[in-house]
Amino acid sequence: MFIENTYIIIYILLWAITLWYQCKHRKNFDSTCILVSSYLFYGINSIILFNSHEYGHYYYGLTLFPFLFLFTIMYATARPIFKFDPLHVTQIQQPSTHLLDTICVIFIITTFLNIPNIVSNIHLLSDIMSNAETGVDLYQDHVLNSSSLKNIGSGISSLSSIISNVLCKINILFFFYKLTQKNKNKFIIYGLLICFIIYILKHLFTGQRGGSFNMISSLVITYFALKTFISKNINIKIKRYGIIALIIVCIPYYYLTYSRHGNKEGGVTADLYTYVGQNNLNFNLYALDDNGIRYGDRCIPIIKKILGFDNVPNNFWERRQKYPHLKINDEVFYTYVGDFTIDFGPVLGALILIFIGLFTSSKTKTRNNVILFHQLILLHLIMCICMEGGMSLFTFADTGNLVIFTYFLLYIIFKIDYFHQIQKLNSKPN
Repeated sequence: MFIENTYIIIYILLWAITLWYQCKHRKNFDSTCILVSSYLFYGINSIILFNSHEYGHYYYGLTLFPFLFLFTIMYATARPIFKFDPLHVTQIQQPSTHLLDTICVIFIITTFLNIPNIVSNIHLLSDIMSNAETGVDLYQDHVLNSSSLKNIGSGISSLSSIISNVLCKINILFFFYKLTQKNKNKFIIYGLLICFIIYILKHLFTGQRGGSFNMISSLVITYFALKTFISKNINIKIKRYGIIALIIVCIPYYYLTYSRHGNKEGGVTADLYTYVGQNNLNFNLYALDDNGIRYGDRCIPIIKKILGFDNVPNNFWERRQKYPHLKINDEVFYTYVGDFTIDFGPVLGALILIFIGLFTSSKTKTRNNVILFHQLILLHLIMCICMEGGMSLFTFADTGNLVIFTYFLLYIIFKIDYFHQIQKLNSKPN
């Protein structure tokens, strides 16, 4: 165990050194610092988990190379985020207000259509906290009605829900960008804020912690990316009310965790550091040699269907049945890097992620200390992938492919919008 603990400590030190270096040279706690801090936190929980009496014996056999591999690929994928220094960017190019507002309003309207369902289930919050069995019952019901590519999404029953889900993450960026503007559209700002609350509640009402955790993670990294562009007064309010909101959300989180794991050895505490720390350990043991690969069936199933591939699993149940020989599948956490290595193999998976990092870096280079809005959209996608997937899995897998399509569609739309603005300026008489 001593040598295995040494390997984990080396991994932790790599992220600790990265955090020290980035914070020292940035002199500002931004999106890079919060991302690396989360990786450092997960590493610390990994060593706690490995040395725990309850679950540590499941992870014996660690080696050094997988940790070095994981650190390198995570760093390479996040390179565009590391290169984005808000203190060296003096301006965000302003997109067409009409275009931006239209997309926000569409998201608000489609999300608000879920309010009747939220109101009818509001009693579940008190049920979760008063009855230890409620949380696990809700989760089991959700699993039995799990996501299917045949139905185009998890829990999606209408076109409005599809639109709301695919626009949710990108509207986090739009929300914080709106807060940077001098003339703020309060209707849209408050509308978006309510939408995020609805999204979190919707996941809590199905006994899930993952969906709401991913939403909060995206909110956090987006805020830290744009906070230098937001006024001091609004920053104070965000921090104050954000902390209060996190405390409130933690209450049903605790009861959901207790209902599912409170009676197990170690209880809620053991469950929490197991969730937060298992990613690195599972990756180390299995992600580079999982007794086979899934040929992209988790990361890009919709793309495979579009390309005409047969026998593409429609949900995680079908995928686990298709690959029973794998040592681990998506029933456990092994980071977004693990998803790519298990889907495509260590070499191709690593090359894909390195390419994504290099491609995004080349497309998000700033000129004259100005970042274009469509560049910010592409950068935000990488932020969400790295921040959400650092603890769990690749969160844009399965029907999340639709969210990636949405990001690239909006990237193209706002790029065209930018060129239209340039043409208008050039066509004006001197």
